[in-house]
Amino acid sequence: DVLRVLKRVHLEWVNGVSDSCADALQGIRASVLEGVHAVFSGGLIKGPDSLNKGPDVDWWRMAEGCGARCHFGWHSDEPVTHVVSGNGSTNTVLKAVHMGIHAVNECWLKQSAARWRRQAEETYPIQPSAVQSLPERMPMLPAAPTLEQQMAAVRWASQELVPSSLDDNQRVSILLRFAMGAAKRPQLDFLLARFDEVEKAEDADAAEWGRVVGQLEDFVGVALLKAVGQAALT
Repeated sequence: DVLRVLKRVHLEWVNGVSDSCADALQGIRASVLEGVHAVFSGGLIKGPDSLNKGPDVDWWRMAEGCGARCHFGWHSDEPVTHVVSGNGSTNTVLKAVHMGIHAVNECWLKQSAARWRRQAEETYPIQPSAVQSLPERMPMLPAAPTLEQQMAAVRWASQELVPSSLDDNQRVSILLRFAMGAAKRPQLDFLLARFDEVEKAEDADAAEWGRVVGQLEDFVGVALLKAVGQAALT
């Protein structure tokens, strides 16, 4: 890893990409976790005040020094891509697991920083046992859930998983992704994106609106869509 970084520094300096070796090193360091938006959980970061001193600031600085953007919660304008946690049983980790967001332990961050390369998230997951230890709090949907199982999961998620501070559309989106499962999320995300696009368009006609809503109803099911809408509003 050291030799790889040194070779890249040399190439950037020789080719005039960087003005100095120090600039090259800084640029390479800042690219390690570029595009990562991280939320810390499990006691790693206790809040904004804890960043003034103590070990909390080390995690934050380590991540941002490698190019990541760090957030205190899910309510930022940027989409969260990673939850870094020292405890697998937190609500933040559970939410990440069900939303298909990377949930990793702190070793992922330390190794990425130490090796100057983003490490595979699959190598540093939050242990599944931490999630499985909470069956009474987190309904685990089977691969082909029944409508009753989906509705029960939606009711749980609306109370335990989805922040009340989000707007109705955001809550509906999260609840649908939770209820439909990972296999159907790509198609669901496409339909939801199309729905948002039509909703925001000033020149969208009734026919186009009806077509998008119909596609969403066909894919999700009218009963489940109605249940999600009611849960999002409560």
